[in-house]
Amino acid sequence: MKSNRQKIWNRSRLVSLETLNTFSKPVSGILASLLVVRLVSPELWGSIVPYLVGMELLFIGLNWGSRHYLIREFSLTPATIDQEWGKSLLARMLLLVPVGLVSFFIPLQTEILYPLLFWVGARFFYHSFEALIQYHRKYTFSLISEVLGMAILVLGIWMYKDTLRVSDFIWCVAWQTWVRAILLLIGFSKVLPKAFQNLSWQAIRVYLIQSFPFFMLALSGLLQSKTDLYAVTWFLPEVEIARYQVMIGFLVVIQTFSGLVLSPFQKNIYRMNDQGLFALRKQYISLGMVANLAAVVGVGGAMYVFYDFEWSLLELFLCYLYLGPLYFYLIESMGLMKKNEAGNLVKYTLAAAAVNAAFCAMLVPVLGISGALIGGLICRVFLATIVVRRYRLVSRRHD
Repeated sequence: MKSNRQKIWNRSRLVSLETLNTFSKPVSGILASLLVVRLVSPELWGSIVPYLVGMELLFIGLNWGSRHYLIREFSLTPATIDQEWGKSLLARMLLLVPVGLVSFFIPLQTEILYPLLFWVGARFFYHSFEALIQYHRKYTFSLISEVLGMAILVLGIWMYKDTLRVSDFIWCVAWQTWVRAILLLIGFSKVLPKAFQNLSWQAIRVYLIQSFPFFMLALSGLLQSKTDLYAVTWFLPEVEIARYQVMIGFLVVIQTFSGLVLSPFQKNIYRMNDQGLFALRKQYISLGMVANLAAVVGVGGAMYVFYDFEWSLLELFLCYLYLGPLYFYLIESMGLMKKNEAGNLVKYTLAAAAVNAAFCAMLVPVLGISGALIGGLICRVFLATIVVRRYRLVSRRHD
């Protein structure tokens, strides 16, 4: 009896730490936006957002799907974890070379370019430890680094609040990221002695080829989920960019909840028959509709109280609809992954991103933020429809 209670306690503790670790990253971004908007101006945050968006796109390429690829490799060959990690690090370092070359031709002032490059280096090494954190479940150590990094960011913004510029903010984020990266390097220093043993150019080439599908999944997912933000950044003024980016930050946190709810059932989903899957899906959708309503009302209130951003009832209603489709297809997308349909998922997600881009290009210049939400909603309904149809078709073939 005691051992069962201990197992339950250990499992609950791990789940709680994983949840906190998952939420700490978007919370850091939300806190940064709040400080800049309240201490300086929404216009400044709107000027910062394009650099955040650009860095996010850049690091989809520099990460090259390493996190999920390495988790799979660690699970299959635990005896070679150190070597797999070292191979990934060296292969991804090669991707830094074109970034460095291109940086000489980017039309940016040096006061922006230098802190950006400093940030690129920090973020590169910081992201290198994500797979090790997840596999070894070092969530406590990761949380400590996140909290310390957050404190450095807050202190930096506060110190510069009277004269804060875009370049100052980037320097603050870069130093925050370097501190987190160095702490993680210290925490995983035991990996280093064996990390670069028996490596070859052939092994690095094989790694880049084998991890490419994971990169494509990450890239297609980012484009599908953020194309509306890209359109807002391109077409709208700084204040509207700030308002939309802050809301999207909150919506990302809400969407993270949808995945966490399913995580305890993930293994069972792969074993369920269609009847059991339908029953789980029905409960999941009902939970999502209620949770989304409460979350959108709470976020709308938080935006007004803390940011002094007002949202119309139409915009809040569109936010609610924007979140809904994920609950209709997330279970099926996991099922398609199990049935070796990852390639089709990439195609569907890229098609959805194209739909999002087309509608946002038409609607955002005319309707503003409402147009971005409508474009994102159409994209998500489109993706939900084709994923569910594909899953049903594949299931019938396997019956």
